[in-house]
Amino acid sequence: MQNWLQENCPGLLKLSGSESTGLSHLDCHVWSAILEKYDKLQPKPKATDELKVAAHHLRSATTGTH
Repeated sequence: MQNWLQENCPGLLKLSGSESTGLSHLDCHVWSAILEKYDKLQPKPKATDELKVAAHHLRSATTGTH
């Protein structure tokens, strides 16, 4: 997951020193909200490209950004 986030959401992960996830508390809340929306998503993405599109839409719906 971290590799995908680094490739597709540059700057989201702020890995430094001994931090294991690099996610701030706010990041965790946002990703939790996105995961809740993903759990309700039908049909589920079956390919990487479909997952990228779905992740973008879920993030936009969660954060109000486009």
